[in-house]
Amino acid sequence: MKRVLHLCLRPLEADDTGLFSAISEAFTSSEFSVFTAYVLSSPQGAKEDFSESGGSTTSQYFFNFPSSAMKGLRLKIIGALLLFLKKHPADIIITHGFKLAFVVALVDLFHPIQRKIVVFHGKTAFRRTYQRIFAKIFMKSFTLVAVSQGVKEFLLTQKAGFNPHQIQVIPNAIHLENTEKEQLSSLEARSILQLPPNAFIFGTIARLVPCKGLKYLMDAFAIAPMPEAHWVLIGDGRERGFLEEQLKHHPMKERIHFLGAIPKAWRYMKAFDVFVLPSIEEGFGMVFLEAMAAKLPIITTQTVGAMEVFGPLDPPLPLCPIKDKEALLRAMENIYNASFSFRKICGEKGYERLCEGFTILPYQAAFRKLCHLETINREEIPCS
Repeated sequence: MKRVLHLCLRPLEADDTGLFSAISEAFTSSEFSVFTAYVLSSPQGAKEDFSESGGSTTSQYFFNFPSSAMKGLRLKIIGALLLFLKKHPADIIITHGFKLAFVVALVDLFHPIQRKIVVFHGKTAFRRTYQRIFAKIFMKSFTLVAVSQGVKEFLLTQKAGFNPHQIQVIPNAIHLENTEKEQLSSLEARSILQLPPNAFIFGTIARLVPCKGLKYLMDAFAIAPMPEAHWVLIGDGRERGFLEEQLKHHPMKERIHFLGAIPKAWRYMKAFDVFVLPSIEEGFGMVFLEAMAAKLPIITTQTVGAMEVFGPLDPPLPLCPIKDKEALLRAMENIYNASFSFRKICGEKGYERLCEGFTILPYQAAFRKLCHLETINREEIPCS
């Protein structure tokens, strides 16, 4: 039985999409025992939870560190993980992002781990010199998982010492059955969000950060000749103040709704008639899958992530040039003026693409195969 440790930053309460829990659930068979450990505080202050099912062993552990422990050398976390591994040895560690890869790499110096896998969900790692130097010295034996081909290419261009065979592409996925069960109807979602029941609503769910390109959408909506249209924005982030200041002087401010962060925001997708995301950069775009599950027409930009998600659609989804408010406006006008049946067809095409390429079972199988490989840097892992 292979012993797997899935090391995550936050408890599953923060895992709105269920993607991290899906990785742990991939190893609930008699071939594996899996421990899921969370570095940061558990809301309940829990410490350990253990269960057995179908011959497999699944457990959870909460280190309960404050966010400040992730700064600097993270020595307290490294020490705690070393003590944990003495009690619960692991053959395989799966973790996420550079910060936790840093911890695992230093732990590996004192407690060697047979297989170390780190998942990169976007294009932010290794931009700092010290990160690239660290990777060249301490991450030679890691397998990297990129959520898209674009993220893989980004990692290879960062001069961090990685080779193409060291990086496997496993696209993000969605637990479609669970998602569909939890999504609210259009009427329910609009009622809870206090949105007009009969309005035409463009909706966006995103972190409010510059790379999401939200100011271009706001500019496009300012000149949009769509008298019944509203725009709803769900999310929070460091650009919130800037966007709220823009809203004060916006000619359409009565029809723009900033709702802030909402837990499991994807449950409210059907409140929208169209999903819009004008990203400048997108490694993958998990929110696209959530919009596709709701069978919404989608307007987005020519980011690498979007092109990978929507590229095989037939007919293809017309993607807007990045930072082009006029192109966004044209796309919004076209879908606004289109018939209901046309919008329905667009949504159903996206749903078909979701079912073909981004469901949870192939995603989990790809992670299991990754853990079974004897020579992890020489074989590609298909996710289908």
